[in-house]
Order: sequence, then C-alpha cells, then structure tokens
Amino acid sequence: MPGLLRSDEVFEDVPAGKMSVKVNSSDEQQLVILKQLPLSDFELLVTAPQNTQLIETLPEIVVLQHKTGTPRIEITLDLFELLVQMADGLQPNAHEYASLLEDLKPFKCRS
Repeated sequence: MPGLLRSDEVFEDVPAGKMSVKVNSSDEQQLVILKQLPLSDFELLVTAPQNTQLIETLPEIVVLQHKTGTPRIEITLDLFELLVQMADGLQPNAHEYASLLEDLKPFKCRS
C-alpha cells in the first residue's frame, strides 16, 4: 500500500506485504520513522448498498480494517483513486486533495 505512505510525502520503497505508516520524521536529521504491519493482519470488507431491490449493485465504499476491528477506514471511490494515483507518483500536496487526506489521518494515527 505505497499510496498510504506517500500521502505523508514518504517516497521510499518499502517491503512487499507490509502496510507502512509514518510515525515521526525529522527533516533536520533526514530521518523518517515508519511502523510496518503485515497486510495479512488486515481485511477488506465490501458492503452491499442497503435498501435496494436491484439485483446488481456496486458498493459505494469498501472498509479496510485490522482483524481486531481497529484501525478501520471506509474507502470511497474518490479516496481509492487518490491512493492509486499517489502509489503511481502523484504528489499529495495539492489543495484539492486536502479533505481526502484528512480522512486518512484517524486511520494512520491508530495503526
């Protein structure tokens, strides 16, 4: 999940199979502290839209959560697209991404 780490403007390669979250950093010391969690400790839940009688529906959100239930984040299509674009190199400092990046903060703080 490099898009999550790149949302904190960390563009280093990290081991596959790990979710990396920035814990702290120091520009002066050129130091970034990361917490790495196995992706196998997380699950992706897809919830079907409620109150519909349609046969085929698309979910509006997916939920990424630790197997214990915390941390947990609801990922909308807009947030998913942003994470994919950041994984591909998009810089997260544009003003129009501010609200989506704010949605990531509670998840990253609890990871």
